[in-house]
Amino acid sequence: MTLMQTRALAFAAHGREDRKIDRRFLMASVADSTERRDALVERLFMNAIGAFDLFSVYVGERLGLYRVMAIRSSDIRRARASSRRSRAVRT
Repeated sequence: MTLMQTRALAFAAHGREDRKIDRRFLMASVADSTERRDALVERLFMNAIGAFDLFSVYVGERLGLYRVMAIRSSDIRRARASSRRSRAVRT
């Protein structure tokens, strides 16, 4: 047997041992990779929600919706205050 053949057999035997180890721990590695995948998906989903929140604020600002809400809320506060005053005067 030549040196090359000996090395080839040793490499093949080593490969078979690795396959046995991989099969034995396959379930653990699948569970670990599933957990890592789920954590990544959750992180991506939460970051996408945050991006949509920021985008909706940007669009609202560009369309002037926050100014309108501020004006209307001050109008509503004034109307409530005046209705309280008018009720207090009537009684």
